[in-house]
Amino acid sequence: MVLDLQQIKNRYTSFIQIILFDKNGHLLSTCSSIFSFSETNSIFDQIYILESLKENIFNSKEAIELKMVEFEFDNKRGFYDFIIEKIEENVFSLCIVDQTPVYNYMQNVQTQKNLSIIKNEQLQRLNKKIKDQNKQIKLYSSFITHDIKEPITSIKGISDILLNSTLEHDEIKEASAYIKKSSDAALRLIDDVYNYAKLELDIVHYNIFNLKDFFDQIWDRLFYNSACKLINLIDQNVNIESDARILEQISNNLISNAIKHNDKNEGAHIKVGISYSKSSNIISISDNGPGIPENKKEEIFQPFYMLKKPRKKLGTGIGLSIVKRGVKKLNGKIKVESVLSEGTTFKLFLPKKP
Repeated sequence: MVLDLQQIKNRYTSFIQIILFDKNGHLLSTCSSIFSFSETNSIFDQIYILESLKENIFNSKEAIELKMVEFEFDNKRGFYDFIIEKIEENVFSLCIVDQTPVYNYMQNVQTQKNLSIIKNEQLQRLNKKIKDQNKQIKLYSSFITHDIKEPITSIKGISDILLNSTLEHDEIKEASAYIKKSSDAALRLIDDVYNYAKLELDIVHYNIFNLKDFFDQIWDRLFYNSACKLINLIDQNVNIESDARILEQISNNLISNAIKHNDKNEGAHIKVGISYSKSSNIISISDNGPGIPENKKEEIFQPFYMLKKPRKKLGTGIGLSIVKRGVKKLNGKIKVESVLSEGTTFKLFLPKKP
């Protein structure tokens, strides 16, 4: 397998491990983010619970999920979710999710407190938090077993051709370029999901910075392109107090989306500006792109949602979800104004600091 899953997983998160194996239990690819499994021994011998599920694994058309299983390997004991699914003929994926911190947290809560006297409101908040965590885990598991399958399958197919064929230099060069393209696509997916998940845990750090310089620096560093243009309408003396790191994530995704989806011959024209209400700094980011239908203005913020399904995939479908979560993290709101064929404006309502 050309794609280095260990490298990708290190950038993504440390509580999920992905294993690809065949019907004989031979490891096709793995990473050691949780366990260091032997590549010479069958995975069925190393994970005892899989041995008894062999027939179900081979014949099931749906993913098999085992929740909060106590498991020990190589002197490491904990509680894990196991999600097994057939992804192609004779290739299966195993997603291991480390639930030990969740289990330990729940055990500590139960040990230290008498749950019978916890107020109903506290219980509801705790249940909602657990449901939200499980929803996120299912989202990530679905992403790993489906969205990342396409580039990995492409890489595997090209690798097989390179290993088993006699190709000319130009053909090898072309195949290598395709492998790089698929690897880059997988990395972008992992990066976006990682950033989306990380925002939930990030602590907001407020600082004062110059907003005009902020957008100029973003453009110069990431988006400078002769076919695109930034129109910065913010006065030089405008300073705001916010978390510059989170605001940069929000701005990067909005500007990147505008450039990628622009359909005008003159290229993307991005305008940034600021206005004020009694309680908010209102940052606007506008483009001259195709616009967004009125009935899609809420759907675009859903993870992995694509407004269109182009033959050439332009993004991962999670950028605007990062935007929505980032704005929420800053205790703000986002509003979409759009005219089809003319462009879209995203307005960020960020509360003023007292």
